[in-house]
Amino acid sequence: MDALRYGWWHFLFMGGVVTSFLFLVFTLFNIPLTLVSLLLMGFLFLSVFMLDIILMPLRVLKDFHHGRYPASIKGTKFLRAFSLKKEKKAAFSLNLAAGYMAMGNYEEGGAYLKQVDRDLLKEDLKAVWENNYANFILGIGGSPEEALRICDQAVSSGFHNPTFHSTRGLALLRLKRFDDAIAEFCRSMEVGHQGPAELSETYYHLGRVWETKGDIAYARDHFLKAINVAPGSRYGRYAAEKLSKDMKT
Repeated sequence: MDALRYGWWHFLFMGGVVTSFLFLVFTLFNIPLTLVSLLLMGFLFLSVFMLDIILMPLRVLKDFHHGRYPASIKGTKFLRAFSLKKEKKAAFSLNLAAGYMAMGNYEEGGAYLKQVDRDLLKEDLKAVWENNYANFILGIGGSPEEALRICDQAVSSGFHNPTFHSTRGLALLRLKRFDDAIAEFCRSMEVGHQGPAELSETYYHLGRVWETKGDIAYARDHFLKAINVAPGSRYGRYAAEKLSKDMKT
């Protein structure tokens, strides 16, 4: 399915659909295949492809927010391969790092993160790099103190990104500062829009904090929210496992 959303198979599929549609229109309206009509067909064909390419970054972003990380990664790689500007390639590499780490593949995500030339990034993306690096540290079992320090740098940048607070909440959770972690996870839902997969992750971690604090009813409530908002996502599945195994009544 991902192959039909991005890459050469996608364009071949789109080409077949558009060509079939145009020939059907020409046949129904008895339009002769003259040079002018063929040129018009070619113009419409190219217009559809240009619109598809323009909209591709939006599809990639939507896939990421909905937890369709393999599709998002495939689309990002395609866009990066055809990007001419170094700044764009650096930004796409940053997105790839986020995609792999969102899947739990911190080794691959960290490799892409280290490829990024931070001097090519805009200021807001430099803060995103810091947040992703903090997430990488936590993902490989590194120092939560260091991760928190880097998160603080991202938050102090002034760019309101909910993932900064989510990562900070994870660091605080690892440091057993539970009330502070709850405040950060709640803050992540207040400062900006979160996609279903990201919101599911936030609810899942809130469930973990409440479970650790001994409030099982509140923990169960947040695990259910994680499932309901994105049942097929990574953290939606984790929450379902929690309820079915660790929190049976």
